[in-house]
Amino acid sequence: MRRSATGLALGLLSALGSCGCARSAAPERTLLAPERVVTVQLSPLACGVRAMLHIAPGYHIMSDQPSAPNFIATRVLLESRDLAFEPAVYPPAVPYTFGARTIATFRGDTAVVAPCAPDASASSLSSGLASVDLTLRYQACTESACLFPVTSHFSTRIPQQTQKTAGIPAH
Repeated sequence: MRRSATGLALGLLSALGSCGCARSAAPERTLLAPERVVTVQLSPLACGVRAMLHIAPGYHIMSDQPSAPNFIATRVLLESRDLAFEPAVYPPAVPYTFGARTIATFRGDTAVVAPCAPDASASSLSSGLASVDLTLRYQACTESACLFPVTSHFSTRIPQQTQKTAGIPAH
């Protein structure tokens, strides 16, 4: 018996489904490539960066505090030679229930904020702009399959201001 490349790929993705999200064996719409499930919009804050994760409809990604050790946590890491950042602040997880199990996920639009560290200084920046590199790691799933994990890299420049903002909200 011969399997099509698409059928083989979907079977492999279902076998990789580490989230255990399978609800039925019914055929599902065509899956997006894993790297196309989440798009990112970066925006500067008074001192920091907001990464708005736009998660495609019908998909969820594991939260930053996954429900099981084999789930791949969503991670946003920022690096800059111009600024120091506090650890990223994530919103509360969105529960996703399948069968008798509920897991911690993110869906839809999810804002992750990385504020500047209290000692971040702009004194060495002549342009007033700080260069920032962001790394995003996530694993996306549908209700019946989990896709391969993705690591994406983004760069931006943010205006550097001398006043720091304390207590930046996560969303």
